[in-house]
Amino acid sequence: MFRIAYRSRLAGSTSQHDIEDIMKTATERNSSLGVTGAWMVCDGDCIASIEGPPLAVKQIAESIWDDPRHTGFRLVSMEHTEDRLFEGWELKFLDAGTVKDDPKLLEHPGVSWLGNLAGGTEKFFGDAIVYHH
Repeated sequence: MFRIAYRSRLAGSTSQHDIEDIMKTATERNSSLGVTGAWMVCDGDCIASIEGPPLAVKQIAESIWDDPRHTGFRLVSMEHTEDRLFEGWELKFLDAGTVKDDPKLLEHPGVSWLGNLAGGTEKFFGDAIVYHH
């Protein structure tokens, strides 16, 4: 199994509808390919990880790279692994509202690992967790 993490920024024209479309397409595709992962978004900044069969992960990474809804795509981690960090999550979407509604998500090993790549989940989400309604 192979795992990557990447950072990107949502293009300025990316709408909530676009995010919902990304999630729908990604969860269906990931489920069919045996890929799991998480996508953290705050104020347009993204950090995400996908894991699964190497060729599937490569294919998905290339499609994200080419997706005009993302800019500044860059890999921040790439590794072979035996264990999944995101078992059961075809693609878990995490934003300030999700995390504020379920703060235990911050204790999830995969979320913690991914957050650490962004300088920590508290730093990544910052005041957005505190002030989200």
